[in-house]
Amino acid sequence: MKKILTMTVREIYAVLLIISMLLFSLIYTSMALFQKTVEKVGIATIIVGDINFNLITDESDFNINENSGTITVLAGETKSFDLTILNSMANSTRYKLYYRFSNDVTILNVNVGISSNSEYTDTDIIDFGASKTVKIVVENNSEQSATIEIGVQGGYATNETIILNSGRNEMQTIIQEYKDESSANIPLLSEGMIPVIYNETDDVWEIADTNTAWYDYNSQMWANAVTTSVESHRVADPGTPIPIEDINSMWVWIPRYRYKISSGIGSSVAVTNPPQIDVIFETETETNGVTEAVYKTGISNDGTNVNYYTHPAFRNADNIEYDSSTTSKGAWDEEITGFWVGKFETGGTIDNPLIKPDIPSLSNLNINTQFLTSLKFADGIMDATTGEITFNSNINNKYGLNIIANTTDTHMMKNTEWGAVAILSQSQYGKMGNNNYDVNNKEIYINDSAYTGRSSGTIPNDGYSTYGTYSYNNKTCQSTAAECIGEKVLNAGTGASTTGNIYGVYDMSGGLYEYTMGNWNGKYDNYDGFNILPNKKYYDIYDGNTSDSIINKVILGDLIYETMLWYSDSYGFADEYNYWSLRGGSYLNSTESGIFYSQFGGNTNSTHNFNEQYSFRTVLIP
Repeated sequence: MKKILTMTVREIYAVLLIISMLLFSLIYTSMALFQKTVEKVGIATIIVGDINFNLITDESDFNINENSGTITVLAGETKSFDLTILNSMANSTRYKLYYRFSNDVTILNVNVGISSNSEYTDTDIIDFGASKTVKIVVENNSEQSATIEIGVQGGYATNETIILNSGRNEMQTIIQEYKDESSANIPLLSEGMIPVIYNETDDVWEIADTNTAWYDYNSQMWANAVTTSVESHRVADPGTPIPIEDINSMWVWIPRYRYKISSGIGSSVAVTNPPQIDVIFETETETNGVTEAVYKTGISNDGTNVNYYTHPAFRNADNIEYDSSTTSKGAWDEEITGFWVGKFETGGTIDNPLIKPDIPSLSNLNINTQFLTSLKFADGIMDATTGEITFNSNINNKYGLNIIANTTDTHMMKNTEWGAVAILSQSQYGKMGNNNYDVNNKEIYINDSAYTGRSSGTIPNDGYSTYGTYSYNNKTCQSTAAECIGEKVLNAGTGASTTGNIYGVYDMSGGLYEYTMGNWNGKYDNYDGFNILPNKKYYDIYDGNTSDSIINKVILGDLIYETMLWYSDSYGFADEYNYWSLRGGSYLNSTESGIFYSQFGGNTNSTHNFNEQYSFRTVLIP
């Protein structure tokens, strides 16, 4: 009996040995490509090795060692970078990212994960030879440096999940504001501003989800935001429509950039098809453009140039190295990442100004009244004795803005701010870069009326209409009514925006003349309404001599000299007789109007009046 039992045990061992060898052979054969295997009980839960993936990144501080890498993030610092996972295996494979702390010592308040803006998540299937890129974020909210290992683990494509090896941590999702691929600075929303996107089907603006693609400058989709007095809209969820009648101001984000005009500078003859202006968006408040002196001396006699110049509208005047031969100045009082420009000419009334389409532009005001009216969007007032501007700390003003500690500034557009918008329009990010328009239609269509957001449907011409031909949303206007409810005509109305689509800025060609805060040598009189000028950051100072050369009479970036006679737009310069700047032209100017139109007037010795032909635009700095 004992012998029989012994034989049975041996037989069992033999059978188990054979089974084990078969299993080993099967696993080795099927998993050879993974090279390292670990078995766990359960279906499709084989955890495989890491070595058949390659990691690729441009992040210089991420030190890659085969299938993983380490990065050190200082206390209080956040790092975000793209990490590409390349599948070098011979078949489709599932990857899973992980992280762990150096020496396996967890540091509290350090978050490691995938950005909510990442196209791909921490785990997915990759075909042989293919790759996927994820956006990694490391937020170090602790008081010490943290060194993090980030790696990738692989498994069968048929696996629904991959169980991470011991000591490896799951990636979390880190909510980040959306940032497009153009590298434009993320729009800064003042509290109370509502980001919006346009629903073409329903012809309505909807609240945007700022964690998704609500703007894309590479596709001429500039960021838009609105304000409203309707409180329920301000707390509504993304996707909620905001009827145009509930909107009281509309804004477009102009991100900080440097620019280069390669040719056509200072032309003495009409430039029918001007060149594209090259724009490079700058990160936060970095300033990588050349100094004004280098930029100026780099402009050749033939109008060519090789230098990039950071636009002064985004600069702190104290930080600009002005050319010693130039006395003209234009800048802000701090370095800013961008500004919001009124999407349309200002309309409404003095007490209740509005920025929205299909309303009469606000006219018949002197420049001082225009300036004071622009302050009202943020409850601003100017001291009549000192010229100091203050913004009240009212919570939820009628525009919905929460103006706390003067953090929101609205003011009348300056000449340099006009130039900043015009450059972006003529760049690869504006209508110039919009492939829906051929070379003969890159110029912004003229607003052929005194109503905001209207369009003739063509480049500036000799005709005009009482109410305009098309509205900003391409609807045809009726000849006997201000409302535009007719059939839509593709690009007819949107061709009058700076982008060639509905996301741009309107009324910068034609409409009414727009006064801007560009002033000759600090002059004013009773005719323009000023008793004292505001703080210097609110106007551009042209304080040279009338005998100066043209390039020394302008502020580089205001696009008076640099784009002279582009699209045959009329131009003029400030002097002691004409000391307030006018831009855009009028619907009565026909072919002379345009985004590069410039003239000066506005004093008692000028032929220009403050009548129904003159309006203005508002700018908001968050």
